[in-house]
Amino acid sequence: MTAKWVAIREGEVGLVGDLTFETIQPLCKAIGTELPLLHNNVVCLSKVQRCDSASLILLLMVIEHFQDSQFSVSFIDMPSAMRTLINLYSLQSIITSPHDV
Repeated sequence: MTAKWVAIREGEVGLVGDLTFETIQPLCKAIGTELPLLHNNVVCLSKVQRCDSASLILLLMVIEHFQDSQFSVSFIDMPSAMRTLINLYSLQSIITSPHDV
């Protein structure tokens, strides 16, 4: 399955599909055009089917995109497999969701 960015509402986008080494390259390239630069941005992950460690690369690139513009981003509805990867790579202090705080 491929993956794509989807607009949900102003300030909120979602990721749909598999976030794997095979699918993230187009998503990474589209960060600048698909993610609006607003003060409080939300990325919904509820429609992520499968993920591997490449998904963390994508999330880190999203964080960097917003930090470069001095805006914040929150990840919501993160799949448990992604949380496991974040813990495995000790990225809890960098990649957080509202449920983590």
